Amino acid sequence: MSEVGIKEAIIIEFEDFERWMYHEQFIPDQAEFTIRDVWLEINSILKGTITQDGRILSKASYLTAKESYFNEASKKEIYHIASRYEIWLKLHEYYDYNDLVYLALQKESVHVYSNIVFDEIQELTARQLEYLMRITSNKQNLLMLGDIHQVTDQYMFNLPFLKNKLYAENYILKENYIYKNYRSGDQTVHWTNELKNIKFNLLSHEKEEFRIPDESVRKGSKPNVYHGEIDSLALFSQIEQDADSIVVVGDSVQKQKLEDNGLKRIFTIEETRGLEYKTVYGFNLLSNFNVLWRQLFQSGQRAHYVYSTYFNLIYLAVTRSKETLYFIESERTIIEDKLEAFFAPCETIAPAIQSGMQENDQKRWLDEANRLFKLRKYEKAADAYERAEQFEKRDSCLKLAHHKLLYEYNEKFKCFIQLSTDKCSPQILRIMLDCIEKKYSTSIVGAFQILLQTTPRYGIDYRRMRGFLEPDWTNTEKAACLYERISQSIFNRNEIIFVVTLFKEDKPLSLETCNDKGHQDISIKVHDKSIKIHSATLTEQRKLEEHLNWADSLGHDKTQAIKGEYGFQFIEENKLKYEKSKAEDILDMIFKDKDGE
Repeated sequence: MSEVGIKEAIIIEFEDFERWMYHEQFIPDQAEFTIRDVWLEINSILKGTITQDGRILSKASYLTAKESYFNEASKKEIYHIASRYEIWLKLHEYYDYNDLVYLALQKESVHVYSNIVFDEIQELTARQLEYLMRITSNKQNLLMLGDIHQVTDQYMFNLPFLKNKLYAENYILKENYIYKNYRSGDQTVHWTNELKNIKFNLLSHEKEEFRIPDESVRKGSKPNVYHGEIDSLALFSQIEQDADSIVVVGDSVQKQKLEDNGLKRIFTIEETRGLEYKTVYGFNLLSNFNVLWRQLFQSGQRAHYVYSTYFNLIYLAVTRSKETLYFIESERTIIEDKLEAFFAPCETIAPAIQSGMQENDQKRWLDEANRLFKLRKYEKAADAYERAEQFEKRDSCLKLAHHKLLYEYNEKFKCFIQLSTDKCSPQILRIMLDCIEKKYSTSIVGAFQILLQTTPRYGIDYRRMRGFLEPDWTNTEKAACLYERISQSIFNRNEIIFVVTLFKEDKPLSLETCNDKGHQDISIKVHDKSIKIHSATLTEQRKLEEHLNWADSLGHDKTQAIKGEYGFQFIEENKLKYEKSKAEDILDMIFKDKDGE
């Protein structure tokens, strides 16, 4: 990130995108695509291709893109979502990997390396491959590793593009294929080989080299499958006691439901990348995609390669297992019929767990924690460090995990604080924080915004500043951080608006739960030695932030907006039409085509 002048960035990955989509409720009930389909389109085509349009492909270019599987109506809906996604990223200063690469490619010069080893090459988009080529001074010393069957974030891995880039610079790409599986037992490998055969027979053409079956070097048992209802909390709580076992679920919604009930070692499929365990328990992995399986098997035609992603997700989860694999499914799926000969049905799960569990000492949990930490899975690492009784390391991991989460809380639990004072100072800000803590038993943590208004002689204008308050800071340290932002401005420091998140016992909350009037915000007046604090609903201040969000989304990239880069045309003469509208109404208006699409 230092390459593009960014000190610290929140990187958005699929699970973050999925939560945002659910929060915004963007997927219509009758849509012909899923949340993952939208993510794949954005990552593969809209932002992953090399284009002169800018950070994101123009709407006109996307509607004519032959690489996309979707029809024109679906493309328009997907582009609408992608455009709002871009605005969301910009407003909160978030980035995805394509953004970082785009910014790096805009620089005239970059730091180059003479030797590079790059793993998971299959996940790189064309734009990301372009950057990799640019930072490699000697292509002969570039070693790239990957597995085409583990592509889950995009569906256009472009091997010919990579070859052509190398040939253009007089290099030859030497391809080596490894067909031995050193992790999983032979019966699990037979299962994954058959899954790959099914994928190849259903989908578009793939290189013959990728069709060659893997060979196992270890003996193992058939994957077990169990159908029926289970006491998931009791079952998974027992599994969590074993450092050599994990539970894997199909999506973040299932994961959140289980975690809300106190479970801590629940992994989504993407979270298992780079990990391996003696025993893997897949919970509704196959039935999670049951609708898709029916569509693919009943169509009778070869499907677009975008659907390879769903087979790859199953492959990724299954290949985490070193010895024993369990599928726990609430319903039978059509893909199970195709794989029936490779399954071992089981009537119960509990005895298998009891016979397979081992006593875990602190060293095994410490090894597990260190492995998770290296892969930046901080929340899971914190739990493992706690089990290993490494409490300082646990706290460090929680801090790293909370940092990203605290940014998200600011969107869901916004509280506006209006401070009126004769003269702002660190002491006044500390008094404000102390008063909030005393009156509402809450503290301010995480991402914040400060809105300052100009004095009248300059005309009405606002400046917005952002920052972050660490969870372990005292109110004195927090006040110093807030004042540092405020002191950089010549704007009016007597009336200040803060947009923050309130926490009580380490959990975010809405202020309306702390007062009987249902107010969401706080008004504080500090004059001389008088302090007045009360709950309020700061309607005008909330409208102001909406207006600033809208202005930021258009004003900071006005030339791109005029070009239609985000799927809309900002017409200068229509300004009056938007002046009295809320931000949501404005976005609805500017995203609508004349046809009402």
